[in-house]
Amino acid sequence: MRALAPLVRPGIFRLRTLTVGNLVSQLCAGAFVSLLFVLTLSMQQVLGYAAISTGLAFLPLALMIMHVSNLVSRIVARVGVKLLRGIFSVRRRDGDQYSRQPPRSSGTTRRSREKAL
Repeated sequence: MRALAPLVRPGIFRLRTLTVGNLVSQLCAGAFVSLLFVLTLSMQQVLGYAAISTGLAFLPLALMIMHVSNLVSRIVARVGVKLLRGIFSVRRRDGDQYSRQPPRSSGTTRRSREKAL
């Protein structure tokens, strides 16, 4: 069944970058929704939160996503995608290097704690 005037021209999906970009966006959205589902179950069944408490616990996340997406869209409109991609790739590299550092020792070991008992 074909419409006389479709909302999206079917030929647009011949553009490989557009198609791949849409698929990646859908995969990311699906992964995020799956994460929220698992976190909700975990908070309710493992931590014992009530349904309203779980919803309220996700409220700061929802507000932050709304704020950041609005802010980033304004920044992209001003400076462009390439500059932001460069900035975020440097930030990501720094974060990766930070996460690879060995954990700091608290000065106590398991053996010293066992001696204290």
